[in-house]
Amino acid sequence: MTKDERINMQIGNVRALIQAINTAVSNGASTNFDSNSILEAIVKTAQATFMTEVSDGKKSGTEIIDCEALISPWKKKGPKGNGVHPRNEVCSHDNQVWRCCQEHNTNENPDIEPGKNPAQWVPYHTKDPKKAKPFVQPTMAEDAYYKDEVCLWDDGKVYRSILETANTKSPVDYPAGWQLETE
Repeated sequence: MTKDERINMQIGNVRALIQAINTAVSNGASTNFDSNSILEAIVKTAQATFMTEVSDGKKSGTEIIDCEALISPWKKKGPKGNGVHPRNEVCSHDNQVWRCCQEHNTNENPDIEPGKNPAQWVPYHTKDPKKAKPFVQPTMAEDAYYKDEVCLWDDGKVYRSILETANTKSPVDYPAGWQLETE
């Protein structure tokens, strides 16, 4: 989905919200709407729509990182407060966006968190060099870098994966798999 299509979708969501407000008012609801409440409702609608598309697999890593402000931060107690982190839960943590690839319970396993446990959490990668995230060492195909995905290396430079297959090596460990991005 292009950026324009995403914007049009959000405009459609706002129009639907405005229509719902107008319907409520015409049915006798109060007209004393707090503008902050309306704005909050719009943001929550956009966030819910976006997160549904993410969990349905309709967003690429680039699109997800592009809209990471809509991603909720990781909570040790899980999204429902019971310690359960379901498969495909998406969250932000330590300047990275993560997807839970194996359901787990932090009440039973309190040391599990994104960035520390690759069996449970994998990072999203982007193709946009301006939004490159620090390199995370892949441990499986699910978190490997694929063609055109970028990373921010320890030297502060952005590298683009140029392999046609899964790239599980760093720019230092396998330089032939990476291309330095130019300013």
